[in-house]
Amino acid sequence: MTEEMPVVIECPSCGERYLIWPAMSELPQGTTYYSDGYFTSDNKWRTPEIIGCVTCELGFTPQNGKIIATPNREEFLQHWSHLKPAQPPTTGALVLELRARKNMDTTMEKVLRKELWYSTSHTTAGKNLLENNAKFKNFWNDSMVQLEALLDRNNPAELLLKAEADRQLGHYEQCLELLLGEQSNMAEAIRNAAQRENCTLLVIAEKK
Repeated sequence: MTEEMPVVIECPSCGERYLIWPAMSELPQGTTYYSDGYFTSDNKWRTPEIIGCVTCELGFTPQNGKIIATPNREEFLQHWSHLKPAQPPTTGALVLELRARKNMDTTMEKVLRKELWYSTSHTTAGKNLLENNAKFKNFWNDSMVQLEALLDRNNPAELLLKAEADRQLGHYEQCLELLLGEQSNMAEAIRNAAQRENCTLLVIAEKK
């Protein structure tokens, strides 16, 4: 079996190149899953839904980037291993994007607001802003309310995310109503936390 390697992708605005992982059906050992759908892994990073470009500072989606190479292990080590893994824009850049983009389509708005959510839950800089900057906290709360409204309860891929957004906002009854009939491990963990009126991020499982 051929070892899966990162894909080389190019920013459509400036040509800066990054590494992303192709769609992964199963994550490797050493992966930690969270209640907001985020994961961390020892060997594979999460490809963000919008990539922050360090050169032109514009965000672009992986779908809009140009695939330059899908190397095997030897090609990757020889030609591409020096490239940086794709990362989302910083928390501050995401705020600016949300303020600057007018008349966003629903898909892009979901992407930006979800990445802002992740940046405050999974980066030190984002956590510090949320804890110590009242103006930013108000912006974050408003963004979360708008994200929750955008997420479709009839879309299985968005239902748990919508319930988790409600739980983290302290909307426990709404969270529990959304989870009626849901039986997955993720749904059960979110439900139990909502019943205890716990709004903190949960570690769902660790794959050793």
